[in-house]
Amino acid sequence: MARPVLEALRRHAPHAAIAAEVPGTGYLVTVPFPADRLRGRQTLSTLEEMLASPVVRVAARDPEATAEDFHALTRRLHIRGASCSVGFEAWLDLGPLGVSKASGLTTAATMLDVTADQALAIGDGYNSREMLTWAGRGVAMGHAPAALCAVADHTTLSITEDGAAIEFEWWFPTDRATPNHWETAPSPASQGPWQPSAIDTTALPPTARVSARFTDGFSAERERHLDQRA
Repeated sequence: MARPVLEALRRHAPHAAIAAEVPGTGYLVTVPFPADRLRGRQTLSTLEEMLASPVVRVAARDPEATAEDFHALTRRLHIRGASCSVGFEAWLDLGPLGVSKASGLTTAATMLDVTADQALAIGDGYNSREMLTWAGRGVAMGHAPAALCAVADHTTLSITEDGAAIEFEWWFPTDRATPNHWETAPSPASQGPWQPSAIDTTALPPTARVSARFTDGFSAERERHLDQRA
């Protein structure tokens, strides 16, 4: 997968910064990526060195370009045998064919013994499309592109308005203060029935534990909470 991808990027996007993920090593990068965009060790490298490495994923970004520019780039690349997705900015992810957020969640769901229709997924980029259609409840962030909102079951507020926190609070009420912008958030109550699975997180290894609170009495608690918010 790596050779045709890297060679195509070199031809069609000569100014893009490129990162190649090598298992157990981190990332080989043509220029440093911002730490909040690429987590893990970064090692300056040439494309030739990347081509000689066991790369499993390639990312490209160009701060001077737009997401639309990168969508046009994917049409020019004509890459076969690899999955390709563009973020909500000029960011391109390429990986093995069939690998996506949805495929990753399928694996996680199997580990947790839950089904897709019991899952809640929240996303904000084009590469979240498969994940939102896979999950029983797919939610787009308020700042997500219109194409993503169109396939979502619900659109919450943006990241600066605590949209994800508001969505979690609707379905997993806590005794903490409600998130900011709660009163202006669109209500998901009319979006149809959806219930998560009750998962015994104490039986999971630490790396597989989920942070949300699941209870067997979820239905009654949810109805009480929605009544209070109405």
